[in-house]
Amino acid sequence: MKEKEFNLLNEPWVLLMRFDGGTDELSLKDVFLHAHQYKRLAGETPFQDVAMLRLLLAILHSVFGRYDAIGEYQPLNNEVDGVEPEQLLERWKSLWDMKRFPAEIIESYLDKYEERFYLFHPETPFYQIADIGSAKIRTVSKLNGELMESDNKPRLFASRTGIYKEKLGYSEAARWLLHLNGYDDAAMKTGTGVGWLGKINLIYVSGGNLFETLMQNLVFIKEDYSLWDPERPIWELDQNETHDDQMPIPNNLSELLTFVGRKVYLVRQDKMVIGHVITGGSCFSTENAFAEQMTLWKRVGGIKKAVPVFVPKAPNLERMLWRDFASLVAPNTDGKKSGVIEWVTKLKREGLIENSLLMLANLAVIYGTSNSSIKDAFYDELRFNADILTDLGSNWIPRVHDCVSVAEKLCTAVGQLAYDLAVSSMAYSDKRKPDFNSIKKRTEGQAYFRLDEPFRRWLESIDPQKDIERMDEICMEWITEAQKIVRRLGEELIDKVDVHAFVGRMVKINKKIERRYTAPEAYRDFLTMTSKKRLIN
Repeated sequence: MKEKEFNLLNEPWVLLMRFDGGTDELSLKDVFLHAHQYKRLAGETPFQDVAMLRLLLAILHSVFGRYDAIGEYQPLNNEVDGVEPEQLLERWKSLWDMKRFPAEIIESYLDKYEERFYLFHPETPFYQIADIGSAKIRTVSKLNGELMESDNKPRLFASRTGIYKEKLGYSEAARWLLHLNGYDDAAMKTGTGVGWLGKINLIYVSGGNLFETLMQNLVFIKEDYSLWDPERPIWELDQNETHDDQMPIPNNLSELLTFVGRKVYLVRQDKMVIGHVITGGSCFSTENAFAEQMTLWKRVGGIKKAVPVFVPKAPNLERMLWRDFASLVAPNTDGKKSGVIEWVTKLKREGLIENSLLMLANLAVIYGTSNSSIKDAFYDELRFNADILTDLGSNWIPRVHDCVSVAEKLCTAVGQLAYDLAVSSMAYSDKRKPDFNSIKKRTEGQAYFRLDEPFRRWLESIDPQKDIERMDEICMEWITEAQKIVRRLGEELIDKVDVHAFVGRMVKINKKIERRYTAPEAYRDFLTMTSKKRLIN
């Protein structure tokens, strides 16, 4: 069955959240027409949403890299003579000031490529390869990111069962197709590894509505104010223009954002998707892949290399985003600012946006053995005053970093208390030692959990413009609150110890030196370590 079916420009398939919390399903054209009236994307998972976000951004780059806000054709890229970065900033500002997209310009552009937006098409199915060969047809349970199970090892506690695992409606299948392309594992795909979004530690800016979110991630110029190459989204490329194995990363964002790293084809029956065929595709190196704007970076190979090498920073599922606040907004030589953060910093410093509050969303996945399946996933958000990105906030960044350090000192102290109490309370010998790492890690995790919401609330309350004279006072307010929270946890630990811990035990250290562990001494050391004098110095 090869006839055309389900055009994504006109059929509803993009899930959006209303401001009352309800959801609607819209076509691509309607998304741009009504983006300012919806809070955000609302697909099945945040990972599916970010794959959808990148598609929407690619369309905006394709349109407004060529047309201005009133629809006049004026391409702005590095192949057009005389283009200045200020022209792109002005174009961005003219769109931002509208507070809604000029949907008729976007619609006119998309209509030119209507044939390329059919989910099913005899020659050019959307994000698929029509002539993929006779590879094995896989079930939709592998396509569905809520299940993410293999063909021969189903989940015990899946979110769907029975017929709902075996079939997908066209709209949902289209959403998961984007997700599959971005986050697919490496099982049976030699040479290409996992999907591109699975390789990066993704971060983006979230606005007050979908229009603001899209605009604040619409990076018109590079960090150094240089221009992008002409836009080349997948629907403008020849269907046969495919690549195998590793290729150079594109130097235009519409091509990067619509990069298809998998050869895939959806199988339909009776108006439902019942399976898919998938093989390996193409990829590019993560080293210095700075065209990618939505990732956190980390320097590798030491600082002695003549040309610094940066790769996407590996995610840490146990580390809240606020603990890395300073490296997000003002990284040292070991890091590099994310492209989208650099972009909104530029917008703020140029006076193009007046947003008082900025929200960053960070999400990443962890793959299992041989990258054959997704093992775990991470999502976090962080809000703070956007003025911190300007000169007004330059003095605040190191102070916030110091306040994060205070939190870390407190958590380390209470972790040490938990260990000392465990030693004091139990029979101790070389053959039966408490698991230091387990005890310390578990207690530190409890402390960070208790500090998490208070720190976020404190960070969000900082107004660099109004609070410049109260910097010391505001920082001390956080230190005082954090100290109370962690000392309260320490008191709870003391209340739970065995009575024998107050007498304590003599313990050999390295089989030679003996040391007495008692609950009172452990608590005394804890209070010393969490005193303001020790925390501040």
